[in-house]
Amino acid sequence: MCSAALALLAALALTPGCQRGESPAYNPYPKAFTPLVDLGKGIAPSSDQQELMETLGQPSHFWVNLDPRSGDRVETWTWFAQGEEATFHNGKLIRRREAEDESGSYPPTVLRPQDLSTGTTLQDLEESLGAPYFNSHTELEGKQVLILFYTGAVVTFTEGSFSSIDTMVHPFEALPLEQESP
Repeated sequence: MCSAALALLAALALTPGCQRGESPAYNPYPKAFTPLVDLGKGIAPSSDQQELMETLGQPSHFWVNLDPRSGDRVETWTWFAQGEEATFHNGKLIRRREAEDESGSYPPTVLRPQDLSTGTTLQDLEESLGAPYFNSHTELEGKQVLILFYTGAVVTFTEGSFSSIDTMVHPFEALPLEQESP
């Protein structure tokens, strides 16, 4: 009994932060989630997104979709070199999984997901990607949709507002010109 009491006293004496009613340094609760903030021409990434960028860097590819009805933002980021993929809903990490290295098929993007938001314009994209090589207008559920095909991305605008981007596209290769007859 005496040796058990001495062991308990020794453990208490050697445990830092537990003397004189102090709390231990260990916090059993994870840090609070900080949501992403739409800044008009970009976003301030959420704490989940910032944490992954600090660990893995900028994603080599990403897909962003803005739902015009709900305002929800769904994103999937891919890091081929690290073999990682993460999906976010309004900045909250909802899935993380392994990704196959497809960097040979898809060159890395020059864009950053945090640079695209509800205020992104055609001019913003042209400054980053140049002119699209093809575009298409269509109607979907009574809304006008513009689809733009760039060398490194496919972008949609719904009713004139930025609505999605996918940077995991095969590079555009120019079609061979028709040979003129002699």
